[in-house]
Amino acid sequence: MSKVTIGIDLGGTFAKTAIVSEEGAIVEQNSFPTHADKGPEAVMDVMKSGVEEALDNAGVKKSDVLAVGIGAPGPMNWQSGIVYSPPNLPGWKDVPLASEMEKRLGIKTFVDNDANVACFGEFWGGAGQGVIVVGAGG
Repeated sequence: MSKVTIGIDLGGTFAKTAIVSEEGAIVEQNSFPTHADKGPEAVMDVMKSGVEEALDNAGVKKSDVLAVGIGAPGPMNWQSGIVYSPPNLPGWKDVPLASEMEKRLGIKTFVDNDANVACFGEFWGGAGQGVIVVGAGG
């Protein structure tokens, strides 16, 4: 099997997981209730379970995964992977989401704001394909 990437859409209601091939095909996907009211640890457990189930269902080994990318709500620092205080995830304050998920999964993990990753997704494989972005500086 070719290498794959895993994407997680973290929301206040559901955590959605997708395994995507290098060619851009969705290999497997699932969705689980987030149980956000139970706090960060419970939510990260749900995310880990979603990844593990998707890998099992697709017959993909962790060694075939290039990286995990998480789109998370609210303010954060994408460079450090810390989520500050998302409005729809109660009890989250300065959660080191990237490093915590990397420990749980054993796979390099990155985090960015969900709106940013949605934009990247549209540019890469959706309605934004072929759009030329012009900088404000001329």
